Amino acid sequence: MEIKTSEETNQNKTLLEETFYVLSKKKNTFKVRLTQKGLHLIRDNDDNIKEQIIQLKDIIGCQCLRSKKRARHCTCQSLPRSDSLQVVEENSTDLDDSDISAYLYVYAYILQGTKEANKKRERTIITLRFRSFDKYEDNNKEAQRWRCVLKKLMKGETLTSSIVNQNSIITRHRETRRLLILCNPKSGAGKGKQIFQQKVAPVLNEAEIPYDLYLTKHYNFARDFVRSSNVFQWTGIIGVGGDGIIYEIINGIFERPDWSDVVKSVPIGVVPGGSGNGLARSIAHHADEPYLPSPTLPAALAAVRGYSEPMDLVRVETLSQIVYSFLSVGWGLLSDIDIESE
Repeated sequence: MEIKTSEETNQNKTLLEETFYVLSKKKNTFKVRLTQKGLHLIRDNDDNIKEQIIQLKDIIGCQCLRSKKRARHCTCQSLPRSDSLQVVEENSTDLDDSDISAYLYVYAYILQGTKEANKKRERTIITLRFRSFDKYEDNNKEAQRWRCVLKKLMKGETLTSSIVNQNSIITRHRETRRLLILCNPKSGAGKGKQIFQQKVAPVLNEAEIPYDLYLTKHYNFARDFVRSSNVFQWTGIIGVGGDGIIYEIINGIFERPDWSDVVKSVPIGVVPGGSGNGLARSIAHHADEPYLPSPTLPAALAAVRGYSEPMDLVRVETLSQIVYSFLSVGWGLLSDIDIESE
């Protein structure tokens, strides 16, 4: 007999539950449950019942959207199929007023594969369509309830069914995080900006995390920027490039008189985009995340989740300066070659 602890029981308690129809297959229905563990998708048809759990730890964000206005050639038109549905934000001028449905998009990156060599995270979008009511406002209210509860669970809050069913829980989400992105556009193959825009920014947008992007303009730009700026306006600093940009960020921090406060309150992350990406790969390995085939994905997900751990540094003192290292220390001919290769 299996004995469940009270914590496990609370994890499985249903907070919200609704039945949804598959747009392309009207005979198939999904019962969706939201618990402390995540989204439980229960498929019910004539043959059998299958359940899939989208773990809360794999979900990075969710948004309430509306269907996009489509070009129509006749007055009678069927509802859009799931594969042809296009959505826009709630305040868009291009929304379809005739569709009273509210759509909740849930973004998850699910770990696939069992062997180390085959492990990868697969982007998955769960679309929940709310249309139980005759007015969009009522459908949107219910979709917003699911969104707010999911956002609170992602922040680590413990909720009960009584709290979830209160109308006061439906509030506009205000993201308290804001990231500083320092990107070296010339690092590696010279695609730092492209890497951020195509690989990282979409993940941040799905998680609705705002950021300020600065492109480095010269050697030690990141170092000078971090040393002289009010970095407390950001909840994290992300370097896009190789190990060199993290070296600049760290040394810029330790050149500040308040370096101790910065170290305690502003974590540092790295998105691999340089010729040397030892730290990024080490972080992915420590977090048991697959680094390949997409090295930027574990870094982007780490930035979204906000997980951080302490890291040892090396302090090097010479007669003329003090510098900090996190990966290696070189001197003599070896360091001259490294500097000249920049």
